[in-house]
Amino acid sequence: MTIRIFRNLSVALLATACAVSCSSYDDSDLWNEVNNIKDRVSNLEAQLSKINSDIQAVYSLVNAIKDNGYIVSVTPTADGYEIVMSNGQRFTIRHGRDGHDGKDGVDGVDGTTPVIGVAPVGGIYYWTVTVNGKTEFLLDAQGNKIPATGGDGGSVAPAPVIKVDYYGYWVISYDGGITFDYIRDTSGNPVKAVPEGGDGLFLDVYQDGDYIVFVLVNGTTIRIRSCQCETTDIEDVVPPEILDQMDPYMNIYRGSNPPIVEGTYFIDPFVTVYCQDYGNGGYAPGDKVNSEYIGFFNQDNTKLTLDYKSESVSGNSYQNGEGSFIAGDGNNFTVYFNTIGKSSGISTKTALVISGTKSSGGIGNLEYAFVMVEKGSDPNHLLMEEGVFRVFKDQDGLAVKVSHSFNFAPAKAPSDDTLTLWYDFIRNVR
Repeated sequence: MTIRIFRNLSVALLATACAVSCSSYDDSDLWNEVNNIKDRVSNLEAQLSKINSDIQAVYSLVNAIKDNGYIVSVTPTADGYEIVMSNGQRFTIRHGRDGHDGKDGVDGVDGTTPVIGVAPVGGIYYWTVTVNGKTEFLLDAQGNKIPATGGDGGSVAPAPVIKVDYYGYWVISYDGGITFDYIRDTSGNPVKAVPEGGDGLFLDVYQDGDYIVFVLVNGTTIRIRSCQCETTDIEDVVPPEILDQMDPYMNIYRGSNPPIVEGTYFIDPFVTVYCQDYGNGGYAPGDKVNSEYIGFFNQDNTKLTLDYKSESVSGNSYQNGEGSFIAGDGNNFTVYFNTIGKSSGISTKTALVISGTKSSGGIGNLEYAFVMVEKGSDPNHLLMEEGVFRVFKDQDGLAVKVSHSFNFAPAKAPSDDTLTLWYDFIRNVR
């Protein structure tokens, strides 16, 4: 019985094959559609690059808000603006397609080009898509909104990537281009890709006081603080030559999102890591030095500055620094100071670098390096020589947060000199 069924089925298939092969079937419509898809995809390639560039720009902007970043400059281009961020990111956004202010380009929302955007909910930005004039949140496989920014310390996926699939439909990836899914209209149907329609994500860009405001096609406004000052890089404060020499002995953290480190901390036990002048007055690795109180004050994460004071337990030395530079990301940070003070009664000017990891109990893995920039009269060679650097650390791994009053008056520099910055003494570093 089974055999007979399969024999009959085989005869039927053969008959069908013969009918197809012997007929005058016209497949021109099919090939026309295939060629039409190829033409559409080819015409969309440049547009796709611009769309994905805009999506990445939106991603950078909203995450700059989360990371306390700010805009350094906005420069007009032929079809938009070049943006430079405080973390060094540089990207170009395009205003609406048909006019300087972008508003004419909004007509494209009524076509079949989807417009990716973001919208805030509870302090977190989520990705949206606008199709045929209707904006909805993009959802993952579990039906959850897809975040463009993380919550409190939460992770965030890469910016979406869109492209056109083999069949000529818009598809989108949420994992950096590894897997894709269809972009669907309000009826749940895949959206066919066409090269027409507005392709800009931004309607307008303007300044409002201390903020730059970006208006998206979906109506969302993104406000980011601007800074009219010049940017400061680590290398502007500490020359690369010095950083290269310090790198083997301590961590140097870069970035524009440092933790808040204001407070007073006690470094104890305070031990030597490396002295460039070991054997010529410097300490041996592991030697203990005077424990020290250090204090950070008036931190400004817009300008990335803070003030500094320190005092040894013995009271034999103190330092005062103002308007210094802080870098870092997450809980890791590095601060850079030019300080003036006294040690063993001798006036000093030092360039100081402190790195560590902020925690609830204090500063973990604190590392401390300084260069003697200048010193007053020292006939008995009590202090290290000018141009020499030394590196120390908190031996038990935690400089605890404490209460301490710095009662000394601001130090005065030697009367016959002025404060010398890093670049003035680099030639003396051995």
